[in-house]
Amino acid sequence: MNKLKWVCIVFVACVPTAAIADDIGGVRKKEPEFVASVELNIFDVERCVIDTDNIGKPWVYRQPDRPDDVMLVWESSDFGDATVLEMHRDGRDLRLKFWGRNKAWRKIQPCIGRAESEVE
Repeated sequence: MNKLKWVCIVFVACVPTAAIADDIGGVRKKEPEFVASVELNIFDVERCVIDTDNIGKPWVYRQPDRPDDVMLVWESSDFGDATVLEMHRDGRDLRLKFWGRNKAWRKIQPCIGRAESEVE
């Protein structure tokens, strides 16, 4: 390959692609599609969701100053825009908020002790 082709390849690879970026903050400003409250360990639910088949591989977001919070985000054409599962431990309860496609929420249900068909 000549030098011009390599320069073009590097240029295209370095150009930011806003089309694939999702506004996670914008998604979370909306009313969540589903909300649940359960008495489970946040890490057990997180592991279960990550291990669940057919819902892709989420990005896991944590902040050191918020050890009782975790956010899982899927970016997939199958789910449309960003699909977000936000979990917050509040005493004994684990509060979950979900924004996204029903398909992912149904797969998360068994991880919180409910049947896939249960939706609040």
